Amino acid sequence: MKRDYPHQFNNVTSREPKSTKKGTLTSPGPAVNGQEWLAALKDALLSMGGMMFFGDVDDIIAELGIVIFLEGTPWMDFVMKEYKKDISEIKGDAHDPQILEYLKSAGISGSKLMDETAWCASFINWCMEQAGIEGAGSRRDYWQSWGQALDGPVYGAVAVFTYSHVGFILGQNGNNLTILHGNWGNRIVISYDIKLSDISSYRYPIQYTPSNIFP
Repeated sequence: MKRDYPHQFNNVTSREPKSTKKGTLTSPGPAVNGQEWLAALKDALLSMGGMMFFGDVDDIIAELGIVIFLEGTPWMDFVMKEYKKDISEIKGDAHDPQILEYLKSAGISGSKLMDETAWCASFINWCMEQAGIEGAGSRRDYWQSWGQALDGPVYGAVAVFTYSHVGFILGQNGNNLTILHGNWGNRIVISYDIKLSDISSYRYPIQYTPSNIFP
């Protein structure tokens, strides 16, 4: 049963127990981001015999109700790497193997596993999964309710179009958005002239803190 002792740390919301069997958990101190705090917590649990007395450390963290709010956009590292590969559909009976990987990550199989199958959402799903983030799947509609909703565009956000398409926000210039997206002209491209009016919502991984600063 989870303890109900809400406590707020830097970028961390937790339900902290009063004590452990061999010590007391305390805040790691000021100016510690979520990733550093999580690593410190795991070290502390292990030093207190976490594996022996409590079980798996990740299970302990989940049982304590700890939620880590991480910073940065690690999924965008994979997005940019894929863009640089110049991936595109192959005409004829052959299929681009990397596009097939995108589709597989979103649960596409059988006769639909071909690069002619719409893959913009699957591309986003694959990139998120590479960063350890659960995606929403192979359809634009699934992303409409995924993660947390944002009031406007930020770097790395998923832009859900008013029509059947999704992409990643790279920047904004007035009423135009710069978006990196798959299956646009059958390839991964960067578009610099997507209208704000073409986007119905902006979604962001729920465990990450969005930044309004574009790189």
